[in-house]
Amino acid sequence: MGVLSSRIQRKQLRIGDHIYTWRRAYIYAHHGIYAGYHYPVCGDQPRLRLSGVITSWLDCFLSCGDLYRFEYGVNIAEFLAET
Repeated sequence: MGVLSSRIQRKQLRIGDHIYTWRRAYIYAHHGIYAGYHYPVCGDQPRLRLSGVITSWLDCFLSCGDLYRFEYGVNIAEFLAET
């Protein structure tokens, strides 16, 4: 089975989730891996850059966009039943 995705709420996040949000009128998607924490404020957030990876607050990552999660190896019937 290929890759499926679904819009989710923050309370559904699990550590290690491959998440994304759309940018610029659906021209491209911004991707990330959820690390288990998110904060309600953006502003002067601390950023850590390691080999091309940047940590950021979830609100900054989303930038007012919707939250989506990739689902790998999911049975299409099961996926549709849950969405």
